[in-house]
Amino acid sequence: MEPLVEGERVYRDVFDGEVFQSWMDQGNIFQNSNDIALLIFVDGFEPKYVNNHTMTIVHCLIMSIDPSYR
Repeated sequence: MEPLVEGERVYRDVFDGEVFQSWMDQGNIFQNSNDIALLIFVDGFEPKYVNNHTMTIVHCLIMSIDPSYR
């Protein structure tokens, strides 16, 4: 991994890590070119000004797409 230049902003995630790279080198994951890494967050909450209601947010990220396009 290249050293960080002072003041440079770099988006990093699990795909930059050594564990992920070793999995890729061993062929344990993403064996098919159509495989997709999907990250899903689910969060339930009660709106501040609405009583007796709950809402849920489902947020999905496609992690196998380059970070500059996410």
